[in-house]
Amino acid sequence: MNLFKLSFSQNKSRFFFTLIALMIAGIALTFSLFYTSSIKQNLAKSLPLRNGEIHLFVNERIYKEVPVNFYEKLKEEFDIVIPFVSKDTLYNEKIYRIIGTDINGNKLFINNQFLNFEITEQLATSSDYPQVYLHENVRSNLEGNLIQINNKNFEIAGFYKLDSDSEEDLNNIILSLDDYANGIDETIKSETPFTRFIIDDYYLKTNLDEENAIQKIISVYNDPQVRFSLNTHASILRLEMQQFLLFESVPTIFFIFVTLFSIINIYITIKLAIRERRKFYTVLTFLGMKLRHLKLMLLLEVSFISVIAGFGALLLGIGISFITISLNKELVFAWTKPELLVIVLLTMVFLPIIQTLISVQSIKYKHIIN
Repeated sequence: MNLFKLSFSQNKSRFFFTLIALMIAGIALTFSLFYTSSIKQNLAKSLPLRNGEIHLFVNERIYKEVPVNFYEKLKEEFDIVIPFVSKDTLYNEKIYRIIGTDINGNKLFINNQFLNFEITEQLATSSDYPQVYLHENVRSNLEGNLIQINNKNFEIAGFYKLDSDSEEDLNNIILSLDDYANGIDETIKSETPFTRFIIDDYYLKTNLDEENAIQKIISVYNDPQVRFSLNTHASILRLEMQQFLLFESVPTIFFIFVTLFSIINIYITIKLAIRERRKFYTVLTFLGMKLRHLKLMLLLEVSFISVIAGFGALLLGIGISFITISLNKELVFAWTKPELLVIVLLTMVFLPIIQTLISVQSIKYKHIIN
């Protein structure tokens, strides 16, 4: 007797309800995975940091007594290190931000984001005054090459342009760290036991993964608490994604509840299926079929249906996700992690099979021939 033909010739309607419920749960879970991935991709593009970028805002003044030049140590550990110190001041009846940084770093820290800037004109200067760089839009308002800030003279060393259209972002005056210490705030520079700067913010760029980069920073400051004084691309993205936590968790919870229901329902369904097919199974038993073959028939039935349901749920979930996300103009369809899809598929396929395998162990001859 061909077990496959016998298995597939039976009425499987009793199994359909359980597997359709599991299939719906699988579609919902697949949709949530793709929708969440698309949201994450959209958010990642708008974050102030990119992969490999770190904003370190440690308060170095609390380490003032530690004989370490943290700026130089960070430069030894990371590919790019740009320091920032700043304060607001009144200039030309407007609030300007005075920024001390590495002029060659080509980045400014403004309104909690790092913006690219470029020196568009370098002027001839003397060494009599601290040197500043102004935005090229203010050139027409200047008289001469000296400006006064807090009753001190500063020499204009050049002009820059900024990757920003915000008028507020243009009100910045850039200096080197030395000129900032000499003309704005001398407390950022320490001469003992060696020359070093007390920095407020750093822009770091690295190819290390997030945790290794954080461990590097901790080793520089020799303080585990410093991990709470930095932001990475991944940490900001995790924070932003918390608002979608409910959307992520509801389909998962639904899937778990349906799975638990299916485990109970499959056991009941097998018992009812045996009762309905008792005459058929009795005939097969008298024809010489052993009990293990009857159990295998039930297992083959559920296996066939669960494979169809599993792949069907996955394909339908992907299709529904693609159509729904494509209709949303604010999102772009993004693939979720393949391993998550594999987990969903394997769960939908093997869970009914495993439960059936467990359930058929309790079947005895008396359940069939009596």
